Amino acid sequence: MIRLVRTSVLVLLCLSCASLGLAQSADVFNVKSFGARGDGTGDDAPAISAALAAAAPVHGTVYFPPGTYALANPLTPAASVTLLGSSRRSSFLTLSRLGTFGNRGLIEVRAPADRVQIRDLGFVGAGSGYQAIAILGVQDTRVERCWFDGDFWWAVFVGSSSRGARIADIISEGTLGAHSVEINDSSYCEVADSHLKNSRSNGVEIYQRTAGECVGNRIVRNNIDTAQYSGVALIGDRQSIVADNTIHDSGGNAIRGLYSEVLGSGYPSTAAVISGNVLVGNGIVGGEHGISLPPGTVAWTVKGNSVTASGNCGIYVAGIAHTLSGNTVFGNQGHGIYASGGSGHVISSNVVVDNSVVWPGARDGIRVDTTTGATITGNRTGSSGATAQQGYGILLLSNAINNILTGNTTVGNMYSGLTSLGSGNTLTGNR
Repeated sequence: MIRLVRTSVLVLLCLSCASLGLAQSADVFNVKSFGARGDGTGDDAPAISAALAAAAPVHGTVYFPPGTYALANPLTPAASVTLLGSSRRSSFLTLSRLGTFGNRGLIEVRAPADRVQIRDLGFVGAGSGYQAIAILGVQDTRVERCWFDGDFWWAVFVGSSSRGARIADIISEGTLGAHSVEINDSSYCEVADSHLKNSRSNGVEIYQRTAGECVGNRIVRNNIDTAQYSGVALIGDRQSIVADNTIHDSGGNAIRGLYSEVLGSGYPSTAAVISGNVLVGNGIVGGEHGISLPPGTVAWTVKGNSVTASGNCGIYVAGIAHTLSGNTVFGNQGHGIYASGGSGHVISSNVVVDNSVVWPGARDGIRVDTTTGATITGNRTGSSGATAQQGYGILLLSNAINNILTGNTTVGNMYSGLTSLGSGNTLTGNR
């Protein structure tokens, strides 16, 4: 017991020393020392801007003690400056009634301000903010451990050919009209370990609007819930990774792709990797899917995901040359996997059971329609219990042509396990 008490005292002393060191460090600039009041009234932007200017030459840290700092104009940090709060639940930035922001952010990181870090701050929109944080044309910006109150159109907007932005461990309570996080015409950015709730559009959107942008972005280990549209939307992007997220109760699809609506159908969503996600209860409102790969998507790899309780299909696949492997697709309202167009898909080693929840027997484990040149192999369809739910285990309609089906297990469905109504299909070793 004595040793435990001594250890606790030492920890407290160390924390106190750390705080004292922060306050006294030569490259830490306390905004209250520059006249910021932090009482939520007036305009603290001039005082904070003075602290930012003092920190710029030494690449210092601007520190916000607990309080609410009202801003009539955006803060614009210089390169390699850190904006640091006491915690995201005690140091807040908000809009001052003395200013009108319009299409601006509370913090705007603009070129050439590379390597800015924003940490441990809360953002209060007061119903009129456009963006809490805007990252525009810079490299290696970090937004970490921040909180957003849901009164902004975007919590974080990354655009104008930014590179390497990292948004991690943030909490967004929602948005007024757009996405919690948007990566627009920017590449090699990451959204990680965050909780994004109640977005009025998509939880995270990646959008190529200028040819050659939006490459290699990552959305990993997030909890995304109750987005009005999609949990994650990939629009004209290339080589995105969406992995190990939990996405539930989106009004639309949990994850969807599309070509760039600005650049046109010649700029599809290409070579995304959708891996290890848990998708539950999405698309109930809109009759949408767990994962949607419509025309305008090319060569996605969808592997190892769990997709359940979607408003329509678990996975909808069209587009060109997609690979679906090792997914568990169960308890969705419509088909488990619906291949409805495109060519060259590989659908292998998926477990597709207990689907057709709302229309028992009218929807199938795997349905193939208007699809050519697909390889469907090693899948298991059927029922996990005594009562069969799905209609056909695998059904190829009359427009399913020249597909290859091998080694699938299709027992335990309401009707036939495997039925082919199309032409030129090869069926071997299925049971």
